[in-house]
Amino acid sequence: MNVFKMCQAFLLMTFLIVVSACSSEETSTTEELDEGQEVVHEEMEENEESLESEEGTDSQAVAPSAVEETVSFTRIRWTFGSPNRKPHAGIWLYTDEDHPSEKADTFDFEESDYLLYQVSDEELRGHDLHAKRIVLEENDTAKIVVEIFSEPSDSDEYLEMPRQYLEVEKDVLRGKSFNVELEDGTPLSLQ
Repeated sequence: MNVFKMCQAFLLMTFLIVVSACSSEETSTTEELDEGQEVVHEEMEENEESLESEEGTDSQAVAPSAVEETVSFTRIRWTFGSPNRKPHAGIWLYTDEDHPSEKADTFDFEESDYLLYQVSDEELRGHDLHAKRIVLEENDTAKIVVEIFSEPSDSDEYLEMPRQYLEVEKDVLRGKSFNVELEDGTPLSLQ
């Protein structure tokens, strides 16, 4: 039993030494942080003073850009073949009240609306476009920003107009006019 008490005392002493060493390290770390905070605080005061002294001079500061109001969407990927293309370019917004009868079983109109855009730019025939974002603009206009996702292959005989179906938030795009443009701002034709 004496050995047991000696082991107990040894473990207790070791524990106390470790605890006291850890607490002294924490104190020095806290002191270091306080000193560092003072240095940063002093530098901030110096920067504020230099900004005040430069006030009235021509600076090249730029105000932040306005945040775009966007609409969330999901690209629709067809697994068993896509619907036939429209005979002309345009934009179609399918809603629960306004949709072709053949789309009634294809889409869930209780949860979402569906947008189809098809562009007629000759230089884009055969390309695949992917919508990157839909931006709500002034005057009840929505801008669909797209990227060229893929180019036509040499084996393609008949090049079709690019188009894409999107599932969009319900009711958000109703009554809007639309523009489609590439990411670089190039407008695309919907006529």
